[in-house]
Amino acid sequence: MQTTLKISAAAMAATHRERFYSMFDTKGADDAIVVLRGASVEHRYDTDFELPFRQESRFWYLTGVSEPDYSAIFVPKTGEFHLFAPKRETSYAVWNGRIRSQEEIQELYRPDVLHNSDALQSVLDDLAPTRIFAGAEEELSALGVVAPEGCAIDHRSVVDILTLCRLHKTDGELERMRFANQANSAAHEAVLRSVRPGAWEYQMKGVLEGTLMQHGLQFPAYNGIYASGTNSAILHYVVNHQEMSDGELFLIDSGYEFEGYGADLTRTWPVNGVFSDVQREMYSIVLEMQKSTIDATRPGVKMED
Repeated sequence: MQTTLKISAAAMAATHRERFYSMFDTKGADDAIVVLRGASVEHRYDTDFELPFRQESRFWYLTGVSEPDYSAIFVPKTGEFHLFAPKRETSYAVWNGRIRSQEEIQELYRPDVLHNSDALQSVLDDLAPTRIFAGAEEELSALGVVAPEGCAIDHRSVVDILTLCRLHKTDGELERMRFANQANSAAHEAVLRSVRPGAWEYQMKGVLEGTLMQHGLQFPAYNGIYASGTNSAILHYVVNHQEMSDGELFLIDSGYEFEGYGADLTRTWPVNGVFSDVQREMYSIVLEMQKSTIDATRPGVKMED
C-alpha cells in the first residue's frame, strides 16, 4: 500500500499558518513575532549512534520542514514566514548525504524569506518587536540570540494557540491521518493472522513493524504493547519476551506515524483463534460499549458524556 498525497507538506503548512496568524487578531500584538526552533538530531547517551530524526510537532505543523537544525520567525501582522536553514559544512555530505541548495530549500518549503541560520539575530533586530512569542522558555538562548532591549517574552501562549489550531484538522492533515490508519489497520490484521500458540510476543512486533515498513511508515507514534496472558494487564508492558500459550488472549496496542500523523489501535485476540465463553462475554461487552460510543460521537458532544 502506497499513497500519492494531493496536498504537499508545504501547502498544508501554509494553511496552518493562516489559521495560526488569525488567532493573534484579538491579542493586541501588532508588532509581535513568533520564534520557533526545530528539532536536532539526538544521540544515544555519549555515543555517535544517531537516533532516528523526528521533527518537533509544532514546528512541523507551521513549516512542513522535515530536516534537523532549522528555525523560523513568523510575523502575524504581515503573515510573513522567515525560514532559517542551517549552513552545512562539506563534511555533512560525507556522513548524511547531499546538501540542499538554497533554491531547492525555497522550492520545497516555500518560505516568504529564506535565510541562513547565522542571520537570525540580524533579522530579529531588524524586525524590532516589542513582544516575542517563543515555543519554550529556553528557545532564544538555544538559538543563540538575544531579544531587543525592553522586548517582552511570552513562553506560554504559543503552545495554547497551536493547541487550539490543531483541534480542527485541515484537509492535508486528514489525508495523512487516513493513510496512517489504513496502513496501521493492515498491519494489525497481519499480526492477528500470525497469532498462534508457540509464537512469541516479539515476533508479533516484528510482523507489525515489517508490514508498516512496506507501507513507508518508519516511526512509532508511541511505545507499542504486544502482550499475551497476564502481561496484557500491564498498562505499559514493553518486554515482549513471552511465548504465547493456548487459551490465552493476545493484546496489541500499537501505532505508527505517517508524516507526523499517527494511528493508535488496540485489539485483543484469542491466541488459538477461538474465544472461550468467558472471553467472548467480556469481549462482547467491550465491543458494545465501543459501538455505542461511536454512535454517540458527533459535534457538540463532550468527551465525558
